Amino acid sequence: MGKSSRPAQQLPRATRVLAAIVLAVGVLLPFAFLAFTDSSSNSESYQILVVERVGIQYVGPLSNLVTALTDGQSAAVRSESVNANAIRTAVAKLNRVDTAVGGQLAAEQRWSGVRQHIDTLLAGHESGAQAFSDYSDTIDLALALSVKVGDTSTLILDPALDSYHLVDAALVQAMSILVDSGQMADLAWLANQPAARQGQASSEGRIFAARDRVSAAAAAMDADVQTSFDATQSATLASALAGPLDQFRKVISSFAPVTSLADLSVRTTQPDAVLSARVQAESATVRLQATMLDQLDLLLQARQGDLRTQRQEWYAAVGVAAVALGGVGWTLLPGGDRTGEPDGGEGAREGGRHHVGSASPPDDEPEPGGRHRASGASPDPDDKPEAKANALHDDDAYVDHLWDVIDARVLVPADELTRVGRAVQPRRRGADTDAQ
Repeated sequence: MGKSSRPAQQLPRATRVLAAIVLAVGVLLPFAFLAFTDSSSNSESYQILVVERVGIQYVGPLSNLVTALTDGQSAAVRSESVNANAIRTAVAKLNRVDTAVGGQLAAEQRWSGVRQHIDTLLAGHESGAQAFSDYSDTIDLALALSVKVGDTSTLILDPALDSYHLVDAALVQAMSILVDSGQMADLAWLANQPAARQGQASSEGRIFAARDRVSAAAAAMDADVQTSFDATQSATLASALAGPLDQFRKVISSFAPVTSLADLSVRTTQPDAVLSARVQAESATVRLQATMLDQLDLLLQARQGDLRTQRQEWYAAVGVAAVALGGVGWTLLPGGDRTGEPDGGEGAREGGRHHVGSASPPDDEPEPGGRHRASGASPDPDDKPEAKANALHDDDAYVDHLWDVIDARVLVPADELTRVGRAVQPRRRGADTDAQ
């Protein structure tokens, strides 16, 4: 006789609850903690990049202002008309940027001081050595503001090798070339004035020092750009900087080449030629610096995109893990594997099988065809042991199937359904035919 299929014995309620708790605490919580930690680090890195990009937004207009001031210095030293409109335009642009983001960079107070000095310069009409001194003081304040922005925006601390060297090239070396090249040209002009010829040796020493600073800054900027090329994964950095870098190298090699002290010869007797070379060096430096700042911003923007993608992947992983563990926990919790089955349903099911699946109806119940079977009556002659065994097997299998669908007595324990259930019993298909 074949065995009827029965549901697997469930784990005790306490064991299942404990297993669900252990699963949540031992797997989901540590995973969620790691996700939260990584997400916090991700958010911190993202915010740092946001501030760095704010610094780039500030440095661009500030560099334009430094260029305008050095041009104004060269004009004032020669007693020529200063392009005040160019300086005021640069001040207005930087003032708008400072109003928007100066508070984030703690630059407002320093910028206020620089702006006051610029107003004083434009209001006065100094020339010669006095103009050189006044403009130099104001330019030094602007350079100090540039250093402040680099610090507060953490640009100078950027951890990526390519962007770190671009920051040094654009914020430090390029600024030095713009300022020192202008001072070199202005000192060469002052050295040829009658009042300065008595101290010509001292003047040539100052010119030599300015030229040396330009040469060192140019070499450092070239090395920074090359290191960025080697370290970057950007597809546009090298191609974008190649043209401006070649132009810069060509111009700077004639203006301030890297030479030994013995070979260095400053043409102090040709100040106009020095000024012309300085204008070309300034133009090439401005172009290269602007391109470097643009590419630096693109690098930081790409890293922000990578962080956003990483954060989304973590969120997706946490969601998938939560759903998977939730499904496992649902099967472990009491009642989780039988939708709609109350606790204790297994016992009720077994009890129902004992009654419904029996081979013969209970005493004093009608059999199919209207016949009654009295208590203690002799069994039907047709109920042979073999037929009874087959009926038991077939009825048990069929009742198992019914219990897998629903237990009507558990859902609706009404008297009407009870009477119907007692009148209609699952039987073999041939039983009703035999009864008729």
